[in-house]
Amino acid sequence: MRLAAVFSDNMVLQRNKKVCIFGESEKKQQLTVSIDNITVTSEVSSGPWEIFLPEHSAGGPYDMTICTDDMSQQIVFHNVMYGEVWLNNGQSNIEFELKNAEGGYEEIMTADCPEIRYYNVIKTGCITDEFLEEEKHTSWKTVTDKSFQDISAIGYYYARKLSSELGVAVGMIDCYQGGSSITCWLEKERLLATDGGRRVYNEYKSVTDSMTEKQNRDIQDEYDKTADDFNRKVEELKKEHPEMTQREIEVIAGDYPWPPPVTSVSIFRPCAMIETMLKRVAPYTIRGVVFYQGEQDTPENYNYYKETGKNTFYSEMLRALIEQYRELFRDKDTPFFMFQLPIYMEEGQEDMGDWAFLREAQAAVADDMTGVYLVSILDLGEFGNVHPVDKKSPGLRMAAHMLDKVYGIGEAEDMIPDEVVRDDKKIIISFFNTYGNIVILDTNIYGFEVITGEGKRISPHGYTDGDRIVLEVEDTVTEISYGFFNYGRVNVYNAKHLPLRQFRITGVSL
Repeated sequence: MRLAAVFSDNMVLQRNKKVCIFGESEKKQQLTVSIDNITVTSEVSSGPWEIFLPEHSAGGPYDMTICTDDMSQQIVFHNVMYGEVWLNNGQSNIEFELKNAEGGYEEIMTADCPEIRYYNVIKTGCITDEFLEEEKHTSWKTVTDKSFQDISAIGYYYARKLSSELGVAVGMIDCYQGGSSITCWLEKERLLATDGGRRVYNEYKSVTDSMTEKQNRDIQDEYDKTADDFNRKVEELKKEHPEMTQREIEVIAGDYPWPPPVTSVSIFRPCAMIETMLKRVAPYTIRGVVFYQGEQDTPENYNYYKETGKNTFYSEMLRALIEQYRELFRDKDTPFFMFQLPIYMEEGQEDMGDWAFLREAQAAVADDMTGVYLVSILDLGEFGNVHPVDKKSPGLRMAAHMLDKVYGIGEAEDMIPDEVVRDDKKIIISFFNTYGNIVILDTNIYGFEVITGEGKRISPHGYTDGDRIVLEVEDTVTEISYGFFNYGRVNVYNAKHLPLRQFRITGVSL
């Protein structure tokens, strides 16, 4: 009898849902799972098995025992809680650790939250004997004793808020990898069912198939050594200069070796992480998913749009990913929360708008899929830094949306445009979700642009009129947008200080 590594002491089981316990068995036998007042006995076949526990309310700590019918094997897990379990998934900004975040050191030194737990999935491109041995020693960690420096900073802040508001334990499964494309998190058949996915996969195969297996491995080993050397240098700097910020350390250490080579054993290859990471913890019973990804796919999505005129490269794969996750975690209604990318641009870079098109693709999916929620952090980007160090603001903003949409506590809706009308030399825009008032964080409104009938892009003067915004434009307008750029100033919020979401209205004549 072997259980998936995600089962360990200190774990959190999802309350008020049937809980899936899973693993592998070397033979056909009976297994019994007991926790609190629940005992379930089931016959399992050799190979993978699953046992479902009935619903249980929040509470704990409990011991959970799993044993064979002849009692020859018995496993006991201690300090098990029933509460809320969320999956954190995506790339570097959800991976960004609390120890590197603004104010993170103070949180680590002072916080003592045993009701918050997390499990880090090992990052690997291949399932090897060494990996399996390492996986045996993984376990859930608690936010206590200053030992939680590697927790997702965003996850930490939303978990603290959820636990405080709900009065229950909160567990997070952290399954992420910096620099990962959405193609890494899709099964092959789902990837190939999308136009963009086929392109990426075929390009990958054309490179890796032109080399021998040894050549693929040698190239990957050389890159991994370079990346390891860089990471070692960064860790040494952190140890020598604990007062330094992540940004200051990156300036001294230099640029991370990127992009990685395309090889058949790379963790960044298409379909890798779904097989080597996510499926190591699925179908652990969760409440929902928090997804922060897209930065890596902005160029490809934009190039596809320029070539085809359709902003569907990323959105098709995102829809496939959400459907796939809901199947993997055995719940077709799994809430799926995703961060819409913030403003961002490197110094000296031309603003191509590729990040804006990716945001638009994210919004298109959220707007037409049930149970998919978009959390705008348009205003929380940093110029020249793809990893904003303020993770408290997005974490708390995510918590507000989760509390509203899943738990029915409070209201959290981003502003979106409703009606646009022309009145003489003015364009008047009304909005949904103002909560009675529009807040401008300055004397002027920033972020609005229009394209005139002559094709000129201008930033008109604007002002608020109750819960509407008035733009002063004399010329005929064919397009109106807000925040539709990689980086620029945005400063419009509703009365709950939630931002006006990026939008673009095309094909008009006003």
